[in-house]
Amino acid sequence: MKTPLLLTLLSAAILCARTTIAATVEYFNQSAFAANAGSLTIFGFDNFAKGTVLNANEFPQFSIVARRITVIAILDAGARTVNLNSQPNGINASFYYTNGAPGPTTIRFDNRDDNFDFILHTPSRAAGLWVGNLGGNFGDTRATQVTFFDAQGAVIESEALAQGHVGLIVYPASNDNRIFYGIVSDRLISRVEVRNGINDSDAIFLDDFQFAPEPPDLVAVGLAWNNTNYVNRVV
Repeated sequence: MKTPLLLTLLSAAILCARTTIAATVEYFNQSAFAANAGSLTIFGFDNFAKGTVLNANEFPQFSIVARRITVIAILDAGARTVNLNSQPNGINASFYYTNGAPGPTTIRFDNRDDNFDFILHTPSRAAGLWVGNLGGNFGDTRATQVTFFDAQGAVIESEALAQGHVGLIVYPASNDNRIFYGIVSDRLISRVEVRNGINDSDAIFLDDFQFAPEPPDLVAVGLAWNNTNYVNRVV
């Protein structure tokens, strides 16, 4: 029996639509992310002197928006090396140094937010970063929210990160921790938002922001196309 022309055209249209459906993989393991993200560019903060306050456009490929972007030597903040992925520095807003001669001598904590936005000048299909000191030392159970946005401002993926989260690296106590969170997506990532609120008696430390300028091969990542958004989680 011959297939009606209308049915043939409809089937072809559906097939074409299926190849444009959004697909995303979330990673809480940086090694797995790196294996699938393509050629990564990683920005740590170890080449800056501790106490440096970065400006929003310090890096050529992205901007950072925050109330203060302080380069923190992790041990100065009373934290542990486990709180950072690469030593000795990360960035933070709620800790800062007072000026001394010849350099910063005293560290202060203002108990305000550690909210950061990383804005990619050229959107990427893969991005991620490390977040340390989730929950802090004072029993704070509020999560740090990390959200990935596309160029239109729509959410691609978002995750509440807290103590006990899968993939969390801990040593020796639960508050001595860090976690990687990144995504590979067929939707171009334009902005990565980190939200950690005020008056929580702790601070988070951000390290090794990374992205892939070249789009990865999503088929190689193992994404299956279907008629819904595809999300896979890798630990």
